[in-house]
Amino acid sequence: MRTIGNINRYIEATASRLDDLAVRARSVTDVGRPIVQESLIHLASTLEELRVSEEELRAQGDNLASSYGDVQRELRRYRDLFQGAPDAYLVTDSEGVVREANRAAGALLGARDEYLAGMPVVVFVHEDDRREFRLRLPWARETERLAGWR
Repeated sequence: MRTIGNINRYIEATASRLDDLAVRARSVTDVGRPIVQESLIHLASTLEELRVSEEELRAQGDNLASSYGDVQRELRRYRDLFQGAPDAYLVTDSEGVVREANRAAGALLGARDEYLAGMPVVVFVHEDDRREFRLRLPWARETERLAGWR
């Protein structure tokens, strides 16, 4: 929220300068006084709009911070569920590279789950089945379907 604080300081400094100008404007001659007064009124109105915008930004920032906290809690919840699942799960990218693995997958594959990330999943396929796996992987990627594939 440092940026909103900067905006607030700028608004307050501008308000102070506007007050100084209003005091100095009293000494303006009758000919120029209407233009100066109109300009000061316009500046004061613009400054008020900036204050309202700053309040809205502050509220939006508070909402974003709250939402970020909610997302972080949900992420922790997902990670806990994923890691604690009794079944082995591997999350791969479209190229068949492991991006995430849970503890059960690590236990099944004989490796710590954090070491599985970045490994091609094909290394865990029995060598007799690797050729077919490599052939089917592009099909699965294109159709986004794995139904019936064991």
